[in-house]
Amino acid sequence: MYCPHCGTRQPEKRQVCSNCGQSLVPDRKWLQVISALILLVLLIGAFFYVNLLYQEEHRILAVGETQDQIAVHVISSLQTRDQKKTVVTLDVINYDSRTVKRLEMIARLYDDNGDDFEGILVTEDLPGNTTRRLEFTTENTQPQYIYRYEIILRDVQWEGSTP
Repeated sequence: MYCPHCGTRQPEKRQVCSNCGQSLVPDRKWLQVISALILLVLLIGAFFYVNLLYQEEHRILAVGETQDQIAVHVISSLQTRDQKKTVVTLDVINYDSRTVKRLEMIARLYDDNGDDFEGILVTEDLPGNTTRRLEFTTENTQPQYIYRYEIILRDVQWEGSTP
């Protein structure tokens, strides 16, 4: 083995040149840096792939006079660990200053097989200018990915109005 710095012949197991004092062990820091960069690029790529794969399409519907005063936003949909239920979290917002005595909504969820699950959500006594978080749970016959929602406001009773 020869020293890469001064060219002096060195014994095979020597780590430092006896002539110039330089290291005889190849510098592998660049290899560590490149490995770390490749790992970082792979992690970022995996993150964007998973995000693209599980990106949800949300469609919120409202009917009648309540369209400007009541809004419903889907916050998340998560499957339980045993994948037997899907829990959808909604925020119901009352933009009006009046209190909603009773609000009935139909929540319709569509999975990746084209099947839909429907349920009725009811909330009562929703004060003016507030938000209430609701959860809607469906029973899954098999694991599914919920990719579209429809929330239809079916019945709104304002405080002081007759049902």
